[in-house]
Amino acid sequence: PKDSEYFANLLYEYILIKARFREEMIQINQHIGFDNFKQYQDRKDVFLKGTNYYKFIAYLSVHSSTEAGNVKHIEARAGLGESYEKFVKNIRGTEKSINKNYFADIDAEFDAALQKKKTKESPQHYIVQLHKTSQFKNESELQDGKARNAGLRKKIKRTVLAYNQLRKSLAPEKDRVCGIDAVASETGCRPECFGQAYRYLRHYSHPKKNPIVENDSFPKVGFTYHVGEDFLDVVDGLRAIDEAILFLELQQGDRIGHGLALGVDAKRYYETRHHTIVLPKQDMLDNIVWMYIKSQEYGIAMPPNLELFLKRKYFELVSDVYPDSLEKIGNPFVYYQSMLLRSDAPDLYQIKTKEVSVASSFMHFWDKCGLLQNGKVMEARKNKVASLLYYNYQFEEKVKKVGRQSVEVKFPVEYQMVVAELQKQMMRDIAARGISIETNPSSNYNIAQLKRYDNHPITKFFNLGLTYDNAAISECPQISVSINTDDQGLFSTSLENEYAIIAAALIKQKNPDDTPKYTERMVYDWLERIRMMGWEQRFEK
Repeated sequence: PKDSEYFANLLYEYILIKARFREEMIQINQHIGFDNFKQYQDRKDVFLKGTNYYKFIAYLSVHSSTEAGNVKHIEARAGLGESYEKFVKNIRGTEKSINKNYFADIDAEFDAALQKKKTKESPQHYIVQLHKTSQFKNESELQDGKARNAGLRKKIKRTVLAYNQLRKSLAPEKDRVCGIDAVASETGCRPECFGQAYRYLRHYSHPKKNPIVENDSFPKVGFTYHVGEDFLDVVDGLRAIDEAILFLELQQGDRIGHGLALGVDAKRYYETRHHTIVLPKQDMLDNIVWMYIKSQEYGIAMPPNLELFLKRKYFELVSDVYPDSLEKIGNPFVYYQSMLLRSDAPDLYQIKTKEVSVASSFMHFWDKCGLLQNGKVMEARKNKVASLLYYNYQFEEKVKKVGRQSVEVKFPVEYQMVVAELQKQMMRDIAARGISIETNPSSNYNIAQLKRYDNHPITKFFNLGLTYDNAAISECPQISVSINTDDQGLFSTSLENEYAIIAAALIKQKNPDDTPKYTERMVYDWLERIRMMGWEQRFEK
């Protein structure tokens, strides 16, 4: 037809426009890092918030995963609000969006049928999502007498208390929520901010009051924490994982999201950076002390030149950040003890006659959970110098302002060797504790610096089925792992696709002599083990 060229041009324009919109909504560029990811994440609000399409997000992210019939259980992260009423309202609204048929005429009969539907028939459950925010997002937190992340801590408290109120209620929605997680950029927001909240939910007990009421139960909480994914130094990522385990009291059955710092190739990481790291002075100081002490705890032999280098850098940085306390913290161990106190609620520490006193009596269980009951931490709390140093870390304006200044340090080559040993020891420690790791191949590839899918450290975490070499099996920590989508809409993926990506990457791997490293049967056996571990890791049993 004579109009064919006209319609062909219209179709071409449509395809170009559609592709351009897709580029803005799905992360397909070559940039790395969480900030790049966040730009795409925030566009959902820019384009969709306040429109009917916003409700469609829940439908696509959850219902689309179940329509094939292969998915038996979904745990979707959701920001459910900061009050009991918002929790219930948001869960009901999300349930309605997920179950609604957007491609058919909907009338009042559907809404009525949905209200009668038993909630346990649906495969989806929700993880309460706490958002990390930078400690200095609010400049007022730099002032004397204002604790770091004070605003964030208040917001976390409101959300956690609202979640606990839901658990104690008779609302049927309480059985739809099965756990809690903390997500978003790790930079400027340490696990210390979430310790009190996690401990409160872990230790709070509530007796069943009415045995006649069927729904008078008190649901358990599953604990996961995103950490060790987006870091400015491998040591910084490892320290964050270590702090999460300690401060959040992570234990068997709990999960770590990503944990890439445990398995990235330390040699390649530091060589690509010419062994030079740029960090805020406070973080650099903390990392150096943490590395020095943890190496001793794990029995890792540190080369004399590296030990001397770390000690020299410690004194340089501590004299910059804490000049008034320099005489009292010549020993890095005392400084490390102050780091152990950082999960304590800052408002429980008060300065009196130039000494710090810590609250010993509590009006509410929340306040009691503000002090971590751990042997090492309780011993550190007795050290007056460590307590004063922690108080200065939280409240002193000069410390916070100098601590946020950047510093560049070029480390000796031996630094990467010790980092690699720390990775091995921490992986074995995590495996021994029964903590699982949630891996997210597409997310990790796009946010981290993997460059190739076969560089993903999942095979360093768990390799049963991939090898018959007893030495290789014994060397691997065999951590319980799972494969997940993270944000399937943003990365345009699915659970099946994530499995396929890893399978294809491993099947294509070659030995130095160009022979296949793994057979297809080995890869499929390994993936089946991971699939079973993922099922075992679910919070709602």
